[in-house]
Amino acid sequence: MHALEDCAEDVAAAVRRHLPPDPPIDVPDDVDAPEPAVPAVSIEALDPTAFEGKRLALLVRRGDVAQAATDILVRATPDPDSDGARTNIFSKMSLGHEGVHLSNAADGVLALRQSDAEDLRTLAAVLGALALRGHPDLAAVVLRRLADDDTALATDVLQAVPRSQALAVVRASTTVSFTTIGFGATEALLARAPAPVAAEFLLAAARDSQGAKEPTDLLMGLPHRTEVLHRMAAGDHQQTARVLNAVAVDWSLTDHNTPEHRITASFLHVARADSAVAARVLLQFLRFNTGSAADLLYLMETASAQGDATRVTARALAGTLDLAPSVAATEIARMARREDFPIRLLEQVTVDNSPHGTLLATHMMAQDLAYFRSQIPSMIRQRATTLAAELLRQLAGQEPEAPWTLIRQALTAGAIEAALANADAYIATR
Repeated sequence: MHALEDCAEDVAAAVRRHLPPDPPIDVPDDVDAPEPAVPAVSIEALDPTAFEGKRLALLVRRGDVAQAATDILVRATPDPDSDGARTNIFSKMSLGHEGVHLSNAADGVLALRQSDAEDLRTLAAVLGALALRGHPDLAAVVLRRLADDDTALATDVLQAVPRSQALAVVRASTTVSFTTIGFGATEALLARAPAPVAAEFLLAAARDSQGAKEPTDLLMGLPHRTEVLHRMAAGDHQQTARVLNAVAVDWSLTDHNTPEHRITASFLHVARADSAVAARVLLQFLRFNTGSAADLLYLMETASAQGDATRVTARALAGTLDLAPSVAATEIARMARREDFPIRLLEQVTVDNSPHGTLLATHMMAQDLAYFRSQIPSMIRQRATTLAAELLRQLAGQEPEAPWTLIRQALTAGAIEAALANADAYIATR
C-alpha cells in the first residue's frame, strides 16, 4: 500500500475502500500514567542557615571547636562602615563584644542543633569557647532562647559548660539589652545554673547591692534554692546572713507560703545537713539583727512539718555558743525576752550540753534577772525543766534567803506540781 500510495494516490484510495478497517490498538489497563518530573534542587535553594549549621556541627564533632566559633562570629559581625550599622539604633543595641550582632550569631549557634544525642556536647563546647573568647553575652542570648524552646537541653548545656564560663554567662545576662535577650533572662539562667555557679553569682550580687533585696528575690525564685543557699552559706556566711536579713525586713510569722517561710524551710535543711555552716550564718545574723534572728528561729522551730525541727535548730544555735560564747549567749538572752520566743530551743540546748545551759542561764540573769525569775513557772509549764533548774541553781546563789533550792530539789525529783505551786506562790509575793 505504501508503494502504491507513492505511485498513484487515487488508485491507492480506491483499493483502500475495498479493504477491512485497521484493528484498534490494544492498550493494557495496568499501565500507570507517567510520573511528573521532580525538579532539581540546588544548594542555593536550601536554607543557608541550616546548611551552615550542619557544616559547623560537623566541624565541632570532628574536634575543631575554635574554627566553628570563629566562623559564627565572622558571619555575625556586620561591616562597621555600613549605613545601617552607623544609623540604626536597634542594630547598635543588638551588638555585643567586638561588634558581633548577637541575634544573628545566636541564630548561627542554634543552627548547630541536629536533633540528636550530640547536641548537648556540641552546644556546650561552642558556648564554652565563645565565653572564653570574650563573648559570654552571646552565650547568654543563646541559652535564653534555647530555654524557651527546650528547657531540659538548656539546663543540661549550662550544667556542662565549665564553671568559670558558666558564671561569666550568667553575669553577662545582666548587661545585654532586654530587646535582644528578653525580660527575666538572669532569673531564667540562674534557675538552670549549677548550684555552685548560682551561689557565687548571688554572693557577688549581695556584696555589690549593700543590703538591697535583689539577690534575695533572685534566690527565692530558684527551684534548687536550698542547695544554692547551702553553697552560699559555706562560701561566705557574712553575705548569706545579709541575704537573710534582707528577707527579714517584712517577716510574717503567720501567713504561709511567704518568702520568709520558704527561706526558713531552706535554711532548716541547711542546718540539718551541716549545723556548723548554719551556726556561722546564724551568729552573723544575730549580730546584724537580733529581732529578725529570733523570728527566723521561731519559724524554723514551729513552721516545719518535720519532727526534728527543734533538735536541728537547737544544734545550730548551740554552734553559735561554740563559735563566740559570750557574744552569742548575750544575743540569745536578748531574744529570749520576747514572749513568742520558743523556750523549747534553749531547753534542748541545755539538755544536749549542760555547759551551754549554764552559760545561757548566766547571761539571762545578767540581761534581766527580774524578768527571767518571773518566767520560771512558765518554763516549768512548757517542760523546760532542765533550763529552769539551772536558773534556780544560780538564783539560789544570788538570793540564798529565797526558797529556790527547795523548788529546784522538787523539780529535779520529778515533783513538777509541787515545784510549780511553790514557785507561783513565792513569785506572787515579790
